[in-house]
Amino acid sequence: MKRGWRDAWFIVKQEFRTSPIGLLLTLLFMVYLSVMTYPMVQMVFDKDVGIISTILMDFYLVLIFLSLGNLMNRRSTRYLSDDSYRKYVIKQRILPIGIETIVRARYLQLCILALVNGTVFFFVSYFVTGLGEITTIGSYVLFVLIGLTLNVLINVFLTYCEWRMSGKNYMWVVFLVMGIHTVAAIIISLCGGSIFKSLIYITNEWPIPTAIVTIVVLSQAIVWGMKSSLQVLRRTDLS
Repeated sequence: MKRGWRDAWFIVKQEFRTSPIGLLLTLLFMVYLSVMTYPMVQMVFDKDVGIISTILMDFYLVLIFLSLGNLMNRRSTRYLSDDSYRKYVIKQRILPIGIETIVRARYLQLCILALVNGTVFFFVSYFVTGLGEITTIGSYVLFVLIGLTLNVLINVFLTYCEWRMSGKNYMWVVFLVMGIHTVAAIIISLCGGSIFKSLIYITNEWPIPTAIVTIVVLSQAIVWGMKSSLQVLRRTDLS
């Protein structure tokens, strides 16, 4: 068990060592996104806020949640042209690397990236947007935890697609996910609601129940995601 996690950590370290520029660009991109959050938040809390502004903020929020576990490296920019995700898994399978180690490395990297990118994005956003005026630090940390949980949930599904689909099909799946979230944001906005405002309200009014539910969902998502990914990798023909 311990050796499996050590091997997984070794794979993740090699991934980061071979992509220093990609890691730097990823962090800079998170800073850029956090700065761009300022006008979005100002629009949402404006007294004359319109439906379009609410939809844009909710769409932007989902885009952030979707991006937290990503790393800008060569593989992520070439998956459409040469199925780089599947080829990388095939390469790992050819090497003397156990399936369990591959899955652990995938989720370990996802959690590290989500934590690092999320810390950078939400830390900068907290001071840039002035959210400290409408939420406490504890409630904001809970808001961040919800974002990380949603990111893991989305990536459990996307990991399945990475290992089972071609680059083009994977691209269409990503577009489909974004489309579903966009439609959901439009419907909620038309009903007078807002995903962003709802999350802020929930974390402020019911912090303890929300924290318990979020932690349970996050832990179960990781456990179930690893088990399902293990089954997918065993059943998928990667030849």
